[in-house]
Amino acid sequence: PLFHLGGASVLVNLAHHLTEDRPLFALLEQDLDADHFYTSVADIVPHCIAGLRAVQPRGPYLIAGLCFGGVVALEMARQLREEGDEVGFVLMIDSFAPGALTLRSAATAPVENPPLPAATSDTSTPRRSVTLSRLWRKAKGRLWRALWPTLHELSRRSGRPMPSWLRDVEEANTIASDAYSARPYDGDVVSVVATHHVAHGGMIWS
Repeated sequence: PLFHLGGASVLVNLAHHLTEDRPLFALLEQDLDADHFYTSVADIVPHCIAGLRAVQPRGPYLIAGLCFGGVVALEMARQLREEGDEVGFVLMIDSFAPGALTLRSAATAPVENPPLPAATSDTSTPRRSVTLSRLWRKAKGRLWRALWPTLHELSRRSGRPMPSWLRDVEEANTIASDAYSARPYDGDVVSVVATHHVAHGGMIWS
């Protein structure tokens, strides 16, 4: 089987290109029923390996991942090989190198001017309204990204399950990616990058 992390749309597309004798399983980086989310790759990987081994106790393993899922897939493969398991290959799809997209950089990135709608007979009010609305949404997103780590840690220390409004998988994964340092891997890795992402230096792995 092929195990994939992240991106439901990619999962569906992969399924369309696999033969019937190649089952496809999705792995979640986070335990959605847990009281709190994992905020380190060191905690995420054992959770994912347990899910993988529940389906396939022994290698060779084929592991794929989109974006942060590709980073987790790579670290899973490294640990599996360290434990004596065989990994056939790792497929990383649009996966940024660790630290390329950090919580801090995302929180402090400048807000770009959004594209304006096509001109109408009354251009000033609609354009201003759309621009302010988009800028406000971006500002709220940056504020939430900056505050979420502290709120999650306070919730964890309280000993109570985090409230529903705090259950943000994307922010938990971003913290984990931000803190992760990749270690050497001597197995086979295939990295696929979308054309419009090629110019982004964060896609370069060595």
